[in-house]
Amino acid sequence: MSVHKSAQALAYSEFERQMIKLHNHTTERAKSLPVRIQKFTNPKLLAPLNRAYTAVVYASEQNVRNAEARVRRQKYLAAAAREIANIQKPLLVICNLKDVTQSSAKRWTEMFNYELSLIWGVAKFFPEEKPVLISYPKNKIKKLKFLNTMCELHRFTYEKIGHAPMYCEDTLSDRIADFIDTALCEVIFANDVFPQTKGEAEEREKHLITATDALNGLQRPLLSLWNIMGYSENIMREWSDLLDSELNLINGLINADSKRYKHLV
Repeated sequence: MSVHKSAQALAYSEFERQMIKLHNHTTERAKSLPVRIQKFTNPKLLAPLNRAYTAVVYASEQNVRNAEARVRRQKYLAAAAREIANIQKPLLVICNLKDVTQSSAKRWTEMFNYELSLIWGVAKFFPEEKPVLISYPKNKIKKLKFLNTMCELHRFTYEKIGHAPMYCEDTLSDRIADFIDTALCEVIFANDVFPQTKGEAEEREKHLITATDALNGLQRPLLSLWNIMGYSENIMREWSDLLDSELNLINGLINADSKRYKHLV
C-alpha cells in the first residue's frame, strides 16, 4: 500500500513539474520570434498556456482526502487539458514561422502530449478520449506541393503584416493573420487524416474546404492592405500568385480525393 501511495504522490507532483518545464520552454521559444511577429502569435499561444499552468497549480494544491477538494481538482485538471488542446493551432503557426526541423517540432509537441497524459492519468478522465496534439510535419511539407506552398504563403504573409502600421493591427493585420493561420492549420489537419471510412474522407474534405474558405476570405483584407501600404507590382504579384496557386492545389486535391475515396463506406 505504501508503494502505491508513493507512486501516486510522484504522479501528482510530476504533472506540475512537467507543466513548469513546458511553460518555460514554450515561453522561451515564443519570445525568440521577431517582436513584430510576436504581437500576432504570442497572445494566442501564451494566454491558453498561462491558463493551463494556473489550473495545474490550483489542482495540485487541492487536498485529495477531501471530497469537495477532489471535485475541484478534477475541474482544474479538465480546464488545463482544454487549454492545452487549444494550443494546437498557435503551435503549428509558430513552428511554421520559425521553420523548425521535424525533430524539434516533434520534441515540442511531445512535451504537450506528455503533460496531457499525466493529467489524464491523475484525473482518470476515462472513458473520455484524451486529446492529442499533432506535430508540425516538416518532412511532408518538403514533399507535398500543397503543404509547401501553403507554408510559404503563410510565412510571406506574416513577413508583410509584421511591417504594417500599428493602426492596421486591430483591423486588417489581425484579420489577415486569422485567415492565413486557419488555412495553414486546416491543410495540416487534412494531411493528418488517412481515410479508411467514408466519414474520415468527409472529415479530410471538411478541413480542405475550411482552408479554401479562409483563403478566399483573405482576399478582401489583402486588397485593402495593398492599397494602404502601396506595395510594388512585384510584391502584389508574388503574393497573389502564391494565393492562387494554393487555392488551385487544394481544389485539385479535393477533386482527386473524391475519386480516390468514392468507394469507402
